[in-house]
Amino acid sequence: ESQLSDVSVDPIITSIDIDIDIPLQEVTDNSSLEGQAKENAVRGYASGISIPEEMNQSLMRILEQHNRRAMLVIRDYQVIAVLPSGSQLIGFALDIGTTKIAAFLVDLRSGRTLASGGVINPQIAYGEDVINRIKYADENPEGDERLHTVLINVINELLGELCGQLGIDVEQIVDGVIVGNTVMHHILLRLPVHCLGSAPYTTTYLREMLVPAADIGIHITPRAMIYLPPNVAGFIGGDHIAALVSINPLKTDDTALIIDIGTN
Repeated sequence: ESQLSDVSVDPIITSIDIDIDIPLQEVTDNSSLEGQAKENAVRGYASGISIPEEMNQSLMRILEQHNRRAMLVIRDYQVIAVLPSGSQLIGFALDIGTTKIAAFLVDLRSGRTLASGGVINPQIAYGEDVINRIKYADENPEGDERLHTVLINVINELLGELCGQLGIDVEQIVDGVIVGNTVMHHILLRLPVHCLGSAPYTTTYLREMLVPAADIGIHITPRAMIYLPPNVAGFIGGDHIAALVSINPLKTDDTALIIDIGTN
């Protein structure tokens, strides 16, 4: 029987609604648009909030289409997206396995899972396990980039399919978390994997990471960030950290056993 952990929802992503109270033709530049947004939506919230100039066109379009109302999506006092008022705030969770990739779309306000799906990891064509994929990256010119590209392509396809189920655009996804074993983590981020294929099997990077989705080629809202939990060791990745977090061992005296029977 599948059970979901009981977690309190406290997303880093927030939103504020704006309602422009002057005719849009009187909004002449980015500063006046920002001023209107601050004046009628941000009192007492974030005096330092700013709207990137590249969002002006989409903001004006939404204001025109929705009776001068819009929703600003905020992360750390920065506007990362503009959506119609009342839109859901959607994040994704992704588990990159050596053989399979699983994805979930989540309502960031309620924590409810809205859609889920999985696909075969296309890297399997270059090696059935992580050792053979490391070998492929080592022995083939731009092999590591090819492993990265096929992975990113299938992630984008999967997220697009899940958004299609909900009838939304992928740009409505405003946040993401990705886990996987250490080799999958390194390939995703274009980090060297050679060191993972020979003793003492050291990692390039162990600490948690926060990276712009656009930097690694994931097509969601352009300013969204992706969180990756820390790796543990050479072949123990952030997926194990996520499993530990899910059972919340600090809140129970029960003994728990986690078994991951995977490809490797």
